[in-house]
Amino acid sequence: MKKNFTLSIFDRYIIRKYVVTFTFTMALLSIIAVVFDLSERIEKLLSHNLSAWVIASDVSALCPDYSNFFHLQDGRTNGNYSCI
Repeated sequence: MKKNFTLSIFDRYIIRKYVVTFTFTMALLSIIAVVFDLSERIEKLLSHNLSAWVIASDVSALCPDYSNFFHLQDGRTNGNYSCI
């Protein structure tokens, strides 16, 4: 006997609200992390006469790493978040 599992309208509403809020929060925190990181490194990047394209590609290559800043530490990372 196979039972079909379906979510109620209320369950789908709660899940959708949670996912949207989580995604928005992670995106916002990632943008803030990119801005702070770029503001700290902009002088060093510009002193090497790099083009805007190279700087943008450098920042975009590190964007997936910024989302890892906001996970709970499990003790294995020792708080070291250095990407470079």
